[in-house]
Amino acid sequence: MNVVVFGVGLSLLVAPLTTAVLGAVDDSHVGTASATNTAVARVAGLLATALLPLAAGMTGAGPIDRATFAGGFARAMWLCAALCGVGAVVAWSMIKRPLLSAA
Repeated sequence: MNVVVFGVGLSLLVAPLTTAVLGAVDDSHVGTASATNTAVARVAGLLATALLPLAAGMTGAGPIDRATFAGGFARAMWLCAALCGVGAVVAWSMIKRPLLSAA
């Protein structure tokens, strides 16, 4: 079930994000925009993988039993959901709306 949720999330977010990034630049800058988009996504993934367990209280200082791991995982997922919500609000507030002409 987790793989299905992950796949649906990626299909709903990655393709539209890439389309928005590449559609926001001139044709002469599409390569640079694509490279920047990819680099930012990779760095964000690395940071999330490295910092999310720490933020969820899973420091690895000692052995972790199943209950501790499950609790830390749940905290990490709630933290991810909250960060996605914050990102959605920031994106919504910063997207320029096109002016509609009266027809």
